[in-house]
Amino acid sequence: MEEESLSALRDLLPVAWTMEVVQRDYGKDVRVEIADSGRMTALAFWVQLKATDAANVRGSLSISFATTTLNYLSAQADPVLLVRFHAPSGRLFGTWLHRHDLRLKRSGQKSLSVRWKLSEEMTAASSPLLLEEVHRFRRVGDSARLPLTVRIRINGGAEKIRTSVMPLIDDAIKATRVPLKLVDEEGADLRILIGSRKVEVDTPLATVQAESELTFDPIETADNAVIAMSLGLGAVGLPSPAVDLILRCTEAPLLRNEDVAGRISSAFAASNRLGDASDLALLCQSGRPGREALGRLLNTYVLMDDRDIPLSDARQIADNYVRLAERQQMSGENAGAAWYSAGNYLFHGLSDYSAALHAYKAAAEARPDYRSQEYWQQETAAAMFETGDFTGAAELYQKSAQGLQSPAPRLLARIADCLAHSGDTAGAINLLNQYAETETDPEPAWVLKRFALQSLDYTPTRRQAGPDAADYGAEGVPKSAAKDEPGDRSHERVDETADQNTGKSKNLTRLVHTGLQVDAALQRFVYAADEGDAAAALAVFTLACAFPGEEMDEPWAALLQTARLLREEHQKEWTLPGGIFAAALDTAIHRKGNDLVRELLATGSPFMPAELVQEVKERADELRASRTRTVFVRAVNEDGSRDVLEIGLSPSDGG
Repeated sequence: MEEESLSALRDLLPVAWTMEVVQRDYGKDVRVEIADSGRMTALAFWVQLKATDAANVRGSLSISFATTTLNYLSAQADPVLLVRFHAPSGRLFGTWLHRHDLRLKRSGQKSLSVRWKLSEEMTAASSPLLLEEVHRFRRVGDSARLPLTVRIRINGGAEKIRTSVMPLIDDAIKATRVPLKLVDEEGADLRILIGSRKVEVDTPLATVQAESELTFDPIETADNAVIAMSLGLGAVGLPSPAVDLILRCTEAPLLRNEDVAGRISSAFAASNRLGDASDLALLCQSGRPGREALGRLLNTYVLMDDRDIPLSDARQIADNYVRLAERQQMSGENAGAAWYSAGNYLFHGLSDYSAALHAYKAAAEARPDYRSQEYWQQETAAAMFETGDFTGAAELYQKSAQGLQSPAPRLLARIADCLAHSGDTAGAINLLNQYAETETDPEPAWVLKRFALQSLDYTPTRRQAGPDAADYGAEGVPKSAAKDEPGDRSHERVDETADQNTGKSKNLTRLVHTGLQVDAALQRFVYAADEGDAAAALAVFTLACAFPGEEMDEPWAALLQTARLLREEHQKEWTLPGGIFAAALDTAIHRKGNDLVRELLATGSPFMPAELVQEVKERADELRASRTRTVFVRAVNEDGSRDVLEIGLSPSDGG
């Protein structure tokens, strides 16, 4: 049937049009180049042929495509025509891939169905329509061809108000200065059909269908049309003008549609209009019934996503969360959920821990059952920790753990952190040991905290004088039993590095958080470090990075440099935890990012080895490569790749 279908397509297309068959892994594609008036036009499209010998025509007009195939086809620079060949009748049916709003219903979905309509049967008269569609597809995105043309049709009962609606739409276009022009011709770039309930937006890249409230009001109908135009602009890669139109018509009934809301949120995100999105979300959550769907989607998929949000926008978003909670509270509604959402954003989005704690407590006042919920207990405990109430945070974390048969290792680590900051280092070490035993893949930051607290047991000894006396004593203190080889000054390199990094200053104790109550031990370490005990210096730097003092910079460069030198010089003879360097390196990269290398180079130390900088760079690259984020798009590859962003993100199923 394959050759038969190719022959049928060849017979249907104009003789001057060329066909090239390309073999793919999933079958054959046909590339068609278009000629017009006897001349080649440099316009082309792809054809994906699917033949069937099923007897019934209507029943054969649906087929399942692998999402990987659709990904590949959608990524082509030229449009793709999906053609169904019905062998028994010799009929061909064609539908453009970009005209289908293909969306995954679940993550990991491996196939999607495409259906042809009987009205899409191809005949010899189809070639002008094919040429027109390829022209439309190519035109979009060419800034030199702006403004885009828009044709609006109003059908059904709403047709009688057309004369009132069209001037309102034209006013919206002119007021927002978006690159659109109303026309009354078939070949328009955007084609919008408005009925009493249904709105359809047809663009060269996608077709969107949505239902709205039944309305014959001219203003509401015009607003629906404007929102439809914004969907079209977003679909063809013009999100900022799309947002301008949306903000012009915030009362449109079409905004009640959740699918429309999801697409709108993508436009706000792409144009980085997050403050405006927050204002619209607040309006929608306080407006007419049903429109809270828009506010919910904007909050979840735009405002709470992992984005670098400008501080002004972040504060605006936080203020709107609080305003919504206060408004609900004043109107007599239960504002518990609103306060809890406000707390989450203040904590995670703005790092305003004091305000977040207030919001969490207000949520529990409005809904007392929050106090028994594990998630509220842990979020509130985290806010208490960040505001310095370590004892209260420990108690609330422990209360959360009591309700669990086997607390998560990370919860044990958080309790340990609270205990350490409250001065209970023994209790903290005990829980961190449990964390290390139960967690299959311990996080470097928790490992480093465990090492730091364990280093408090180190007994520093004063270095003896003499160039060959690199003996740091007993009880696990680093030592070098063998004499140096001629010209070997390794022990001097370690000792001078420690001298330079400590700066011979007892004020280094300020680097460690006072809540640990370990000033006496730190004084001994600093004194020993000033006398040349590099391991004592390492203990200070480890504690300072794992438990930094208030408003103090963590000495990551000093920690990495000292740990690496000790690791190199003493190797197996170094009985302090040998994993300090690895834990410190991964934690420092996570905390400092690209600034870590600059910080290392800025130390100005003559003993800063180039190998250390290179090791940091290589490890940073490894960690960056291991971080993956799954983004669900309209058709997703099995490996999660994002090669079809051109046809739009789907905020559903994971966002």
